[in-house]
Amino acid sequence: MKKIKTVMTLTLLLSLISTSVYAKEKVTLPTFKVKLNGIEMKNDYSKYPLIVYKDVTYFPMTYHTTRFLGLETKYTNSEGLRIEKINSNSKAEFYESTIKNDKSQSADKPIFKVRLNGKEIKNNEEKYPLLVFRDVTYFPMTWRFCVDEFGWEYSFDKNNGLVINSKNISEKDVSKDLIGNISGDLTINESKDKAKIKLGKSDVIAVKNNVAYYTLNGVLYSAPVDRLDEKKEILKLDANSINITIRDVNGRLILYYQSGYSPIMSSSKQFELKESKAEELKYNPSFSASVYGRDYCVDIDRFMGSNIENLYEIGTYSNKLVGEKGYSYGYITVNNLQSSAINYSSENLIGYNGNLYAISNHLNKTRLSKIDVVKNTTKVLNTTDTFGIFRDKNLIYYTDLKNVYTYNMDNGDNVTILQDINANKSSNMIENKMAVLNSNIYYRGYDSYLYLNKNKIADTNNLSNLRTMGNNNRYIVATFSDTGSSSNKIMVFDELGRIVFKTADASQNISIDGNKLYYHTIDNNKLNSVELNK
Repeated sequence: MKKIKTVMTLTLLLSLISTSVYAKEKVTLPTFKVKLNGIEMKNDYSKYPLIVYKDVTYFPMTYHTTRFLGLETKYTNSEGLRIEKINSNSKAEFYESTIKNDKSQSADKPIFKVRLNGKEIKNNEEKYPLLVFRDVTYFPMTWRFCVDEFGWEYSFDKNNGLVINSKNISEKDVSKDLIGNISGDLTINESKDKAKIKLGKSDVIAVKNNVAYYTLNGVLYSAPVDRLDEKKEILKLDANSINITIRDVNGRLILYYQSGYSPIMSSSKQFELKESKAEELKYNPSFSASVYGRDYCVDIDRFMGSNIENLYEIGTYSNKLVGEKGYSYGYITVNNLQSSAINYSSENLIGYNGNLYAISNHLNKTRLSKIDVVKNTTKVLNTTDTFGIFRDKNLIYYTDLKNVYTYNMDNGDNVTILQDINANKSSNMIENKMAVLNSNIYYRGYDSYLYLNKNKIADTNNLSNLRTMGNNNRYIVATFSDTGSSSNKIMVFDELGRIVFKTADASQNISIDGNKLYYHTIDNNKLNSVELNK
């Protein structure tokens, strides 16, 4: 491909930057087509149109534009503008205007510092300098920047104009017939006339082995992920079902819901979703483990207070208790300011080398314990209140909300790994606010930010959930409240702690199938797929 002088520019919205400028520079609107990642740019009625300066095409680096192209920008008064290539995604934003743009305009030259992928750009020495147009920074995308720095593909000819493929993680809307708001209408192409069906706020969707499972009006359906209109009914949920969720539990897709509203009269139900079928389970796989070829589970519904035995061998579920008398398992007791005990569930039950490991509750003391299923004995392994346990290889990570410790299941060593982590003590469910993968510890701090091994991750305010997901729990998925200040709503980390995906789109339904991430966007009620980089 020959190098083309026509170039694209990216722009960052720098409304907070005090812009020192040189003399005005003449710019024009492009007279040729420009496509970015398959989307044609509209310039006549755009607040931030593409512009051309010295025969080079410039593009506005707004927040959404940079992420749409797999870039991230940051500005400080001391360091100036920083531009980095990352794996990010955002929907295309055209910033439409009702006022038609003039063909000829003027722009300014800024004098703030610029660093691109860690390298300083001396703007006053550049043949094609950065420009500021309508208070937005425009960046010249020459071959040097487009190809050498960002690794993009672009071409130019008279028929197609300028065509850019940024090759960052691509999002696909795999449910083009799903439109509307999550609390509004769901449109499914069931016939030539699209039928609108009300979608409740509790309805969920997840994907496994290229099959989508989703609920509508109390009915569970399955359908090929790329043809959601070809749905078939596989389960009718009980009347008055609430708290409906579909979760990946160690590679198994499980539907959970609560039948009934009363805390006393209601019951929890769970179904495994596979091969377009729903199989009811007598136990909760989130609270189960295997040793010596036998399966064991904690019966959370049975717990009414401490000292109530609730650990069973599956298969003799109703009559064979396991573990020492006077101990209950899977619950955390927290004393509030009025000194009364409040109990929260702890999901992890771990099986390793013939023993079970769990949080035990005895006389309102919550501890990490080892259960010998043959002798029916329970051995307490630590002396501090324990609010969450997480397995990573042969280690159990546990926390008292101040420090993080490990217990080695091979040699019995207890080691303090992190001190003074300042974990969020107001969180009722620490196991949704902490996760461990390949010795990397993720958690929500007291300031509601996401931390990785005591290092705060930027732009992660109001973390709402952390989970390991995917085959063999290969990824950490963090989600953030839609009301928080974080521009990220979903972040995905791999086994090395690298960010392999992030988006500003909010979602309550996320699943990973192979190396594909599926997430249901709340604002437009669409199911999107993303290939995660390895």
